[in-house]
Amino acid sequence: MERRNHSRNEFLDYLKGISIILVFIGHCIQYGSGGVFFYNAGFFENNLFKFIYSFHMPLFMLVSGYLFYYTVNRYSTKQVLVNRIKNVLIPIVAWGILSECIVILKNIIGHDPIILYEVLYNFVRITLLNLWFLWAVLYCSLAVVFVRRFFNDSIWMYLLFFMASFILPDQLNMHLYKFMYPYFVSAYLLNKFNAITLTTKLKKWQILICSGLIFFIMLSIYNKDTFIYNTGITLIGKNIPHQITINLFRWAIGYIGSIFVICLSKLSFDSITIANAKKLIVEAGMNSLGLYILNSFMNQLLIRLTSKFTLNYMIIMAETVIMLILALFINNIIKRIPIMNKILLGYR
Repeated sequence: MERRNHSRNEFLDYLKGISIILVFIGHCIQYGSGGVFFYNAGFFENNLFKFIYSFHMPLFMLVSGYLFYYTVNRYSTKQVLVNRIKNVLIPIVAWGILSECIVILKNIIGHDPIILYEVLYNFVRITLLNLWFLWAVLYCSLAVVFVRRFFNDSIWMYLLFFMASFILPDQLNMHLYKFMYPYFVSAYLLNKFNAITLTTKLKKWQILICSGLIFFIMLSIYNKDTFIYNTGITLIGKNIPHQITINLFRWAIGYIGSIFVICLSKLSFDSITIANAKKLIVEAGMNSLGLYILNSFMNQLLIRLTSKFTLNYMIIMAETVIMLILALFINNIIKRIPIMNKILLGYR
């Protein structure tokens, strides 16, 4: 396969910036609207929450898969695996260790007993269950490397992996990784076959309007069962026709919603006149990994600070701005310390 020259694409950073901002808004709705709203899972019935969660993580994974094509073309298989360990696995483990160290410190200050079994159990649980999107990127990357290395990017092998997701169990967040797999692989293959460039001949407004109409029609029937967290993917022990319908609908709205937001983002990227606003969104996209990690841990503090709150969109927006600024500040401090930058953020 002929290599194509690849330099940093500012629009992709802008797109990742939009996506990570939506992650923050979604989490502020979920964790920052009061204890009653959170523990009663009221967010699953919230229309803005449904809108965001119908596509935002699929969009992130589409960008990840698209960029991964350049990674596997630039580096050897061994170096790709080493890079994934450095950039993804080490930060996952490092944050698991840091989280457990904080718990141990709290126990010491509070004169509570420290039980080795509980420490190890909590470390394994946190490491395996937190930061699930990074685990999904790792698993999807390994799948592509395997099929590319041993089966020459066989479409049939990718489809076989996809079909296997219907019968594999959903435990240990496997339903989330299986949900992300088609987006990562399809974007990788679209880039490989240069399909994105071929479709640019279509008018952006036509794609925007068509995808928007379909997306909002689908969104109108998006319900609590559509969320991947509630119904999973496996067919084992389920009503098979019903589960297949949910799975296909969920994947479809993820694609359609992502196309709609990509077109909308492209139009705003090309027309936005406030340079600082664009720069801030691009910066958020360039630091999306660190922001995602920090946000995942900040949510636990947010739910405690806002336990008496009720749902209020003005407060949600204020929380989002504060959380973003704080996360960017902490992220930039970490980046300035080389060893912490490598271990906690996976940056070179």
